[in-house]
Amino acid sequence: MKLNNIRMLLRAAGKGDSRWEQFVTISFESKNSKPRKKSRLVIQILIGLSILLAAGSMAFMLGVNYYQMEILGSIVGIDGFSWFMGAVTAALITFMFGMFSGGSVLYHGKDLPLLLVLPLTQRELLISRLILHYKANFILHTILFLPSVAVTVLVHGFSLSVIVAALVQIIVAPFIPLSLSLVILHLFVKGKKHSGKSRESWAIIFMLALLVIMQGLASRWMQSGMDSSNLENFAKSFGVVLQGLQRVLLFPKWQMSMAMGNHTFGNGLYFLLAVSAITTGAIFLVATAYGETVTRLWETSTTVRKNNGKSSRSYTGRYALEWALVRREYAIINEHSAFKMELYGEAVIPLILVVVYAISGVMGEFKVMLEPVFGLDIFPMMVAGALLLTASLSMMSGTSYSREGMLLALSRTMPLEGVSFVRGKMVAHLMLFYSTYIIFSLAALAIFNLGLSHALWMIPLGFFVVGSSACFGLAIDGRNPRLDWKLPQQAVKQNLNGLASMGISFGNIAVLTGLGYLLTERLGLPALPSGLLLVAPSACIWWLSWKLAVSGARKLYQAQ
Repeated sequence: MKLNNIRMLLRAAGKGDSRWEQFVTISFESKNSKPRKKSRLVIQILIGLSILLAAGSMAFMLGVNYYQMEILGSIVGIDGFSWFMGAVTAALITFMFGMFSGGSVLYHGKDLPLLLVLPLTQRELLISRLILHYKANFILHTILFLPSVAVTVLVHGFSLSVIVAALVQIIVAPFIPLSLSLVILHLFVKGKKHSGKSRESWAIIFMLALLVIMQGLASRWMQSGMDSSNLENFAKSFGVVLQGLQRVLLFPKWQMSMAMGNHTFGNGLYFLLAVSAITTGAIFLVATAYGETVTRLWETSTTVRKNNGKSSRSYTGRYALEWALVRREYAIINEHSAFKMELYGEAVIPLILVVVYAISGVMGEFKVMLEPVFGLDIFPMMVAGALLLTASLSMMSGTSYSREGMLLALSRTMPLEGVSFVRGKMVAHLMLFYSTYIIFSLAALAIFNLGLSHALWMIPLGFFVVGSSACFGLAIDGRNPRLDWKLPQQAVKQNLNGLASMGISFGNIAVLTGLGYLLTERLGLPALPSGLLLVAPSACIWWLSWKLAVSGARKLYQAQ
């Protein structure tokens, strides 16, 4: 195995992957337009502030949850429990996203057919793909883990062990969930009876089902094992639960003990040896017949699927063109598992969790916790704001043109105007995220007994907010699409256009939240008329975003 070959593969795959280069090109102006430095700088500053605001809000909410865990841990005598929960949360979510995108890195990269004919060993190629997988998920793991470090420092202060443990774990810890995700994917796709993509989908569905079952069992276990009759009994029962978790989850326990325990060096050594063993074992296991597996999957992916002589039905109604473009948008998403799980997961996973919480009884307890704020006039708007955040913070439209890749050249040959593409892409976005928003809204009105009259403003408000989220994303990605990606993650997760569109959507909701606060708290209006009044500015924002999206699409499809 030659390290120079691995470095060469990483340089080739990472060419043009700099997030800073992506950021300095983000604008609502086309690449071919005459540069206006002042307007571009203002737009970049606003987008950067929106991204920082969204990321800061997420980190703050995580920090609050970790701080609550730290307090609960201190009650039962476990110092640094926030670190433990941060390690668990970061590993679990990184593992899920690793399952979503691992198949695309390992087996479906566009550069893999070329790399297989080069004088490289399978192990060299596999290690380079694992490092690329690590780079794609490193930031996610760090964002989820760092707030727990901040809480530990806030409560217990700085120490050399905390600093060293944080640096080591930020760099090394992501290899555990990512290595496990690659092993599970490999076990599913190495068979020869079915196509690789169907096996990847079954692997991901299996893991999602397992996580849902674990969540439901954990919720029921926590409820049945707690005695909240008095503080002493609560602390005793909660301590038993936490000690049980630490006996099962050794890696997070070692990570916590590296920072707060009495044997920091020994626990750190155990942790590093275990990470090395898991990563090395994963590489040796997946390297078995890796080249043959990749070749077989690429051969099966190019075969034409038969339809058993049945003619496919085509829609010829008034909106046939828009419907065809919507189907085309979903066909591109379904082409890669990274696209499917990244975008479908954003819309469906919250719905799955709500169902699990409802079945396990957590939703009822959550309702009891919120009873003190039920009487506030602004409470319906608080519910709507939370649901709008869930529906708007998506990368679907912010990476729509980039996902097409080289297919965009074919799109430019179609005798269609840019407005047709924008309409089709926006409808596809609304079908996925606005539909789930409606489900969440009606469920929230029923759960919190708010009355169906609030649907009169929540439904149209959601249409304009989610629609503007789609159009702002199309406006950004249409002016600077990232088309030369080699891995699907580079078009979505590593595409700063998607993050910028999420930041703008967050800023849009922040503006509407401020207006709602003024109407209800300052002017004293009830929630129903305040919500109806908010529909007007949201419609204006959507109209502006629509114009920006259409102008960007016209310039994009006219460029040759």
